[in-house]
Amino acid sequence: RKQSDAEREAEHCCTRKHNEHGRFISIISINNGGRSILVIPELALNVGWHDIAFKIESFIKCSKRMEVPGPPRITKSNYPYAKAVKDGKWQTETIQEAEITNNASIIEVLTHAEDQEIGLLERCLVGHLEGQMKEKPTLPEIRRWLSTLWKKAFGVDIYEMYGGMFLFEFPNINMAEQTLQGQWNWKNHRFNLEWWNPMVGCLPKNTLKMETWIRIVGIPLHLWSGRVFQEIENLCGGWVATEEETELRNHMNWARILVANDGINIPKEVSISRNRVILLKFFH
Repeated sequence: RKQSDAEREAEHCCTRKHNEHGRFISIISINNGGRSILVIPELALNVGWHDIAFKIESFIKCSKRMEVPGPPRITKSNYPYAKAVKDGKWQTETIQEAEITNNASIIEVLTHAEDQEIGLLERCLVGHLEGQMKEKPTLPEIRRWLSTLWKKAFGVDIYEMYGGMFLFEFPNINMAEQTLQGQWNWKNHRFNLEWWNPMVGCLPKNTLKMETWIRIVGIPLHLWSGRVFQEIENLCGGWVATEEETELRNHMNWARILVANDGINIPKEVSISRNRVILLKFFH
């Protein structure tokens, strides 16, 4: 559409376009031979049509509209902001208000029947590879793969879960729905996607635990090497995977490694002798 402004001798052209990154609105303003262009993406950078309209009005220098006061923000006097930040983004209001009791070896979480899990988990997908693979993809590999495959998906956070599953947190539910409609393959293996549900991440009853994460505490910096880790892993049943933070050495507090062990026969500590100095490594 074109709109002329006789008083300001300006002409505005507004078109809706799309490219490999998604749909966007292009606004061109021609004024006394000069040209200005404003590009507004459809998703990720805008919070709604009101936000887009405000940007357009600011661009063409319209008079400020009368602001209609919105409804007051809903706050809870018994839930301070500091506690909300500490609880983290994964906790919903349902679990915050739930009654949690401990009965022997069973922890029971009681919520109202009509309550539903809301929040960011509603816009999360869970993905896993179909069939058996000799080598499971790592989290960095999945991130690199999807960065080239999901070019229209902006701001997707990916988390590795138990059992070869990955959790995908989308900025909004519409983007998650569009991604769910596609078909994706990883090295000739179908990559299945489904909506998150409360049973995701649960182990079936009587499942045999064949792998265990161990945390190695008390490693001196001069012994922080792959060869030392390999010998420790052999004592614990064999190496399966290494945590990303351990590989990148984001911190030196401990090393976290996944070993082929049911967790029952893992030693509590191991001694390493170097130049007749015995050092102890503790496992958690």
